[in-house]
Amino acid sequence: MERGLVAVVVLAACGGGAGGDPDAPSAGTDATTDCGTTGAGVATGTIDGVEVAPVMRAFRVPSDQLDGEVPIALDDSPGPACGPHDSDGDHFLLIFCASPTVGEYRQDTPGCPGARVAGFVERAGGMDVAVSTSATVTISRADDRCIAGTYTTDFTYMGAELGTVTGWFAAVACP
Repeated sequence: MERGLVAVVVLAACGGGAGGDPDAPSAGTDATTDCGTTGAGVATGTIDGVEVAPVMRAFRVPSDQLDGEVPIALDDSPGPACGPHDSDGDHFLLIFCASPTVGEYRQDTPGCPGARVAGFVERAGGMDVAVSTSATVTISRADDRCIAGTYTTDFTYMGAELGTVTGWFAAVACP
């Protein structure tokens, strides 16, 4: 899970339904547990002055694309949550060792297995940018349709503080 560090991130939800999807959560709904059809998310924070915004979709990356790790992606490019994923947008990922269930996950030691998680930033085109040095995620909902929760991630590079990103997500659970 360790990757080269540089920096990036500020996530924000768009007003109304996420990603322009009329079925997505909007202000006044319980957006932290309602995924809609594109998912939703919001974050507050900046990593090295770079912004990933607005969050247009949130989804669990399909399991056939990975080696056992389970990322939840907050993406700033529009499109279907479980459809083809291009590399045009910037991405903020929460990477779990296994499919998350309701409970708390921490980035205490690197590697899997266990109730571990890490924040990860990827720039458009697939360029790895930053891996968190500290993360706490609390999952409030986890079923075959939606994974929802809140998170706090801290990023440092060579001892320098890059920033903190905190927020919530309601990610469509792609198969």
